Amino acid sequence: MGYRLVTVQPRHPERSSTQSKLREGSRFSRFFGLRPQNDDTWVAERLHRHRLIMRTVVFFLFLFFFAKNALASPQPTLLDDETQKQILTVLNQNAESLKTLKASLEIGIPHPTEPLVHWCHGLIAFQKEPDFLYLKGYHSLVPLYFLLKSFEHKFWLYLPRQYTVYWGENAVLEQNPDIDLRLIAGDIFKAIAPPKINPAEQIEWQAIETGYRLTLTEADTNRKQEIELDQALNIRKITHYNAAIFRALEITKNDWRLVGQIRLPYEIIIKRFVPRPNHLIMRFKEIRPNETLGAAILDHQFPSDVTYVELTERM
Repeated sequence: MGYRLVTVQPRHPERSSTQSKLREGSRFSRFFGLRPQNDDTWVAERLHRHRLIMRTVVFFLFLFFFAKNALASPQPTLLDDETQKQILTVLNQNAESLKTLKASLEIGIPHPTEPLVHWCHGLIAFQKEPDFLYLKGYHSLVPLYFLLKSFEHKFWLYLPRQYTVYWGENAVLEQNPDIDLRLIAGDIFKAIAPPKINPAEQIEWQAIETGYRLTLTEADTNRKQEIELDQALNIRKITHYNAAIFRALEITKNDWRLVGQIRLPYEIIIKRFVPRPNHLIMRFKEIRPNETLGAAILDHQFPSDVTYVELTERM
């Protein structure tokens, strides 16, 4: 009995191919819970799922490294009462010990727009009560570059090249007066005078990695002042904030030395941020604390025919 081989062809070959792909997609769908209707949706949903997986991985990696850095960073801790008393004693004794100061120094005035610093020689005299400041700048070939005097919250700035004395309230210099050289007497006075702290004030005490931090808040104005000290209780930085909690003034003190019985910094950097930026560097060569200033400094007179220009806040 003979047999005949018969080959059966599908009536619609293209439909068979499509159904086969759909069956493969169905198996994929059953495994991942997807229901693609054709090749395009299958590929699109697979890419979408891949993106979701990658975003999830990146998110958890970010959380991991954020938590790791947060745990590794030293957190400030509160200080015990004994340490607080010790800090207050050292700071207030240093503040009470300095009555007057005379010194020779180098004065650095950074350029407002270029990375340049203009240096000159200088002499400074300071008196705490009543408040008095005398700052003279000169070059080897220029006997007098400028002379700044401040007394009871008023200033006089003599510029010989212009043969003019600008004067007014100290607060005016914090603005933007139209003068070639802006030396803010109030900021320099704060940088020289050691701060005295009233224990009755609102003080937040913290131990930080480099030493200690005190945050003082004025009850009536809500202005804050941060004082950072190193382990030896030398002041490293004083930051003043305005009523809007913006950083207004930063005073950095370096190179502390014992002069007589008083510890004093031999480098002071003053940076004002608001209302107008200003920058000044003072590097002391010789400091003489608690010496009598003398009439030549306290009663110094400007030339009789010099021009006086009053600066007001409206300028």
